[in-house]
Amino acid sequence: DIAPVYRERRAHLRRIVAERLADPDPVAWGDERYAACGRCAVCEPEVLASRDLVLVAGIRSTTRARLVAAGITTIDQLAASTGPVEGVAESTLRALQLQAALQLRAEEGAPPPFELVDHAPIAAMPAPDTGDIFFDFEGDPLYSEPGEGDETRWGLDYLFGLVETDGTFRAFWAHSLAEERKALEEFCDYLAARRARYPGMHVYHYAAYERTHLLSIAARHGVRENEVDNLMREDVLVDLYPVVRGAVRVGSHSYSLKKIEPIYLDEARTGEVTTAGDSVEEYARYRGLVDAGRDAEAADLLAQIADYNEDDCRSTLALR
Repeated sequence: DIAPVYRERRAHLRRIVAERLADPDPVAWGDERYAACGRCAVCEPEVLASRDLVLVAGIRSTTRARLVAAGITTIDQLAASTGPVEGVAESTLRALQLQAALQLRAEEGAPPPFELVDHAPIAAMPAPDTGDIFFDFEGDPLYSEPGEGDETRWGLDYLFGLVETDGTFRAFWAHSLAEERKALEEFCDYLAARRARYPGMHVYHYAAYERTHLLSIAARHGVRENEVDNLMREDVLVDLYPVVRGAVRVGSHSYSLKKIEPIYLDEARTGEVTTAGDSVEEYARYRGLVDAGRDAEAADLLAQIADYNEDDCRSTLALR
């Protein structure tokens, strides 16, 4: 099943390498021979310089291709466009036009503009409860441990962090897969006790990572699967990302927590760790320092990661 796909992709890679070796000039942005993610550090300057449609929050690659085919290649052109586009639903096109126009109103250094477009997602949210918690994972997808035989087990969620409504921050750390299992069990025990005390409580998070990884961690270790499934069935977890996407239009190319929080937080974040990527990199550094016996420096890095995670949890609390 795999070999034919592998051979085809290998041949494709060889064609690309041969083309690039034969041509001394860099690839021009938009060259249809090659795909580009549009979001990495290499692509970003080209996207900004060309005002590419990738800048529009929520645009799909297929929709972008249809807009380009219709002669709409920049965010500015999209915002000013009026006519239909073949293959793009009218409602989708209108939403993207409004999104592009709102992003063009954004001013550097100022919170992004926003518009309330639908009250329903907000009205459908659970009532606030004293027992509510605001939850965030930190995970390293490149962590590895040897498994059975020649198997390698990948990925580690090294911090289960949460903030309670009274401001208390709690951290469940895991520096190995065995500790990840223990952290899950301790988190589930904590949650069961809190639900017994506050039956109407919910676990708020932002985007699907927390829900997905609670399920995958329980399945990987074969523990607490029923408890985690019950959390899902009973709608204890509340993802605020679809609420924001459904209720509010924000003049930002991204609806990530970091991009929208200037709207509702008075002060910008501080600290050495400011992104999820920073967290992963610093955690890898932490492990290297531990292996080198530099425990004091390692502890300092761990504290910085905890501060970042706490900021995410507090931001989710403020958003709620």
